[in-house]
Amino acid sequence: MRRWPVLAALAAAACSGGSSGRPPPVTDLSGTLAITSDAAQPTAFALAGMTALTVVAHVRGGTPGAHAARVDVLAPSGDLYAQLQGSIDPGASGDATLTRVLEVRGTPIDRYHQTGTWTFVLAVDDGPALAQAAVVITE
Repeated sequence: MRRWPVLAALAAAACSGGSSGRPPPVTDLSGTLAITSDAAQPTAFALAGMTALTVVAHVRGGTPGAHAARVDVLAPSGDLYAQLQGSIDPGASGDATLTRVLEVRGTPIDRYHQTGTWTFVLAVDDGPALAQAAVVITE
């Protein structure tokens, strides 16, 4: 009675996907990212006058329905600082927008004067990067 290979194959099939409840990564998407500051000059990224950064991700294409969107925020060191998550639904138009705020004042960015190039990377449904943007935060 050799049941083990069959059981192993069934277990492997169950673990390979489809049962997570998440849609597969969408591959026919494109996206853009825009980063603005709440400082007096919205394109100036001076740490001294900044409270937060607003991150706007715009996605085009894909199938209607809810999709998980994530913007990875990388510190100047290249380390992952934060993940800004949300849900998008391209709907019939095929367009969706996700807006998130990255607090600056009172956070380690402010306390430790983490200046330099901050990178933002957009992904949908854990797929490949759709868009990338960078801003330089100065003293």
